[in-house]
Amino acid sequence: LSLHDALPILWSQRGVIQVQRGSTWVSLGFVVGLFGGLIGIVVLLTKTKGWIRNLRTTDLVTVAVFATLSFLISGASVLLASAASALLGPFAVFITNLADDVLCYALLATLVTLLPRPGVATLSILLTWLMRGVALGSFSPTDAVTIGVQVFWLEGGLWVVGVTRSVAWLEQSPGWRLLRLGSAFSVASLMTSIMGLAMAMVLYRLYYAPWYVAAVIAGPGFLYVWIACGMGTRFAHSLRRVED
Repeated sequence: LSLHDALPILWSQRGVIQVQRGSTWVSLGFVVGLFGGLIGIVVLLTKTKGWIRNLRTTDLVTVAVFATLSFLISGASVLLASAASALLGPFAVFITNLADDVLCYALLATLVTLLPRPGVATLSILLTWLMRGVALGSFSPTDAVTIGVQVFWLEGGLWVVGVTRSVAWLEQSPGWRLLRLGSAFSVASLMTSIMGLAMAMVLYRLYYAPWYVAAVIAGPGFLYVWIACGMGTRFAHSLRRVED
């Protein structure tokens, strides 16, 4: 067998090419998330200035302090994620989000309990994102949509459950306060998680097993948030007692 005759055998390969149909649920999640993100961006552009103007200087300082704490936690979680990803791969999210989502959402729940007004959560999220982007260079074109989704669902959820419409809920039992905050925060976290996974699948062609998607949504997207809200309500109650 000559070299000329052997080359086609060495470089040829035969196989069955399977064409997989895209998931309808992924496309639906992406469209719904994108729609919510666009509405959130419109809310940011039209309401942010008014929210800042309606808050006192002491309230703005409080928002800045909590946003700075969230930034420090997020920065530390980035370093933790690098090491955890090398060891655990895609399962690192279950470890890193314990430090990131739980603590950050606990701070945000505490802030909203101390200052139950429209726009407080949004201003904290914006400040944290800006500080993280400047310090770590993590700005991305998809950030606007992600933040828009958070703003739309979180501000809308807090308004629906009555957290930012009245302060009467602060006089309720701890269980009812946790139910109100947890409902609003968990819905916002679920939609943000679904949007993030859908964007990864649609834009970057990163496909995940259904059980992994369900685990991410149920764990970091839902259960971790309720834990954070439980911590936040207790911490805010302690701060209010000290203030009184």
